[in-house]
Amino acid sequence: MPKSTKPQPGYLQVAVDFGYMLVAAELLFGGGGYWLDQRRGAEVPWFTVAGVLLGLAVAFYSLFRRLGALERARRAEEARSGDRRGGEPR
Repeated sequence: MPKSTKPQPGYLQVAVDFGYMLVAAELLFGGGGYWLDQRRGAEVPWFTVAGVLLGLAVAFYSLFRRLGALERARRAEEARSGDRRGGEPR
């Protein structure tokens, strides 16, 4: 049976969620850092830089967790479908 080249809906949903998570994390952490820098009257925007980096880290951490869960679910489904056919799971 040929494999489908269409992306699975789960992966598409993860990609869309990642976009929203990235925007939200950057607004929250980057905006918080900017607010702290403005409040302190800082010459160098260290809190803004730290907030942007923290936002990126949070967004990518969320992405990797979701992809890992999706991959585990895909492997479990393959194992179940292999058991039903009577063949060896991959």
